[in-house]
Amino acid sequence: MCDPDPKLGCFSNTGSWSHLPTPKSSSVVNTKFYLYTRGYSSSQTLDYNNPSSISNSRFNGNIDTKIIIHGFSADSGSAWMHNMKNEFLKKGYFNVILVDWSGGSKTLNYDQASANTRVAGAMVGELTKALPTSKSRIHLIGHSLGAHTSSFASNRLNRAGRISGLDPADPNFQGRSTSIKLDKNDADFVDVIHSDADTFLLGAGYGTKDASGHLDFWPNGGEDQPQCGLFKDVQRDMNGMSQRGGIGCDHGAAHTYYVESINSACNFVARPCSSYSNYKSGSCSSCNGYPCPIMGYRAVEFKNYYYNNQRLFLTTNKNAPHCSGAKSARSFVHQLGGPELAAEDANLKHME
Repeated sequence: MCDPDPKLGCFSNTGSWSHLPTPKSSSVVNTKFYLYTRGYSSSQTLDYNNPSSISNSRFNGNIDTKIIIHGFSADSGSAWMHNMKNEFLKKGYFNVILVDWSGGSKTLNYDQASANTRVAGAMVGELTKALPTSKSRIHLIGHSLGAHTSSFASNRLNRAGRISGLDPADPNFQGRSTSIKLDKNDADFVDVIHSDADTFLLGAGYGTKDASGHLDFWPNGGEDQPQCGLFKDVQRDMNGMSQRGGIGCDHGAAHTYYVESINSACNFVARPCSSYSNYKSGSCSSCNGYPCPIMGYRAVEFKNYYYNNQRLFLTTNKNAPHCSGAKSARSFVHQLGGPELAAEDANLKHME
């Protein structure tokens, strides 16, 4: 399929994409971009094919840009996206862009939606190229299929500054070539939260088991979350992926934790370990001589530390607030982070 928009090019379903149909065109996927900025309740629509929509908007290229992307069967009206947007704008001055690719995601055919991520990602990528800012200031945040969409967008840009993958989708992506899924080479820094990595056919887990980032966090083992009881799981399994916009309780926990992390004084502190059972037994109390990484918003502060490619485990509370840490983020950074993180913390405090 060669898209009517020449900027997007052609998409085939050969090679690594042979297990999926060709994606629908951009006129069907119909990706929309809604810009929100601090101090304004209404959004502005951006269009990479209409430069004045960007130049006449409130977009500020001197501050960081957060681009939030939904997954299967959802749209930009998803509550978690607006909760995240609101937390960012409470945190400081950001360009927050909500992506709506519901023309490609709202289909009963999950395979087709998986294929459509390619066009949605290309369109997000073209928008990022049109924005008057440096690519290091671009932070893509995607849930489920949106995580892989972020990957395709960043590759169009030739690597965004950061991608946060929130329980990247398993079906059609797990175990596949890194060229067709989120991978740590897709941005300068990639952090991932795994919250529903049960075996898909047996445990109805929608999230991938593949380590996909520089830092991969596995709260509560990454499969079953304490707030998601048996009834919720059974209800989700009976209703399939259409349940609540395609978001099962465990699958949606990743964005719940991320939203909470943006302004929480509590840290989602994780520890590297070979297995969750070893973590629970207390066998992994150290962090290889480095400060223990924090899941969520502040994960980027730990991008220069090496944790032997081990999975990063932590436990969370059943009820909100889900963070079970005790120290404030700033006290933790200053005690364990050293001068480099202290300087970064001072920068963040100044931006607020």
